[in-house]
Amino acid sequence: MRARYPVRPSRSRRRRRCGAQILGHVGDHLVGVGLSNRGEVRHGRAGRAPCQKKLVHADPTEVSLQNALDALSDPVRRSILRECAGEPDFSRACGTFDLPVSKATASHHFAVLRAAGLLEQVDKGPRRLNRLRRSEFDARFPGLLALVLTEGAPSHPSHQA
Repeated sequence: MRARYPVRPSRSRRRRRCGAQILGHVGDHLVGVGLSNRGEVRHGRAGRAPCQKKLVHADPTEVSLQNALDALSDPVRRSILRECAGEPDFSRACGTFDLPVSKATASHHFAVLRAAGLLEQVDKGPRRLNRLRRSEFDARFPGLLALVLTEGAPSHPSHQA
């Protein structure tokens, strides 16, 4: 008969994401304590710590013109905005954009647009859905977003000289 080993502290008191802590080993399994999604203490095998990063959305009324222009200066970010403009609110996930950059760089671009008050994002399961904050941004910088969204669109022959 195999002897049961008591819970012993792990060698290094490593911390897991979102506050879950590994306490020790029981047999071959790591045992941990953490918080559930509702904030209650949970015990059990250490697995993926339950957490969801809180998204910070900038209020467009507090965004400076320089920050707005910096966010709009990148062609990849402008293409994200143009694609969001043609979709209903919260219908497009970040992973569905065909961008010529890596996932990490795309994530950075979405964060910059969110910090500039141009995008609002919500997490729905494993997907992060986007909404263009057109009315809020237009109230702060009238006409600026319209210029970005019409960039690259074919102009009418009557406007050409």
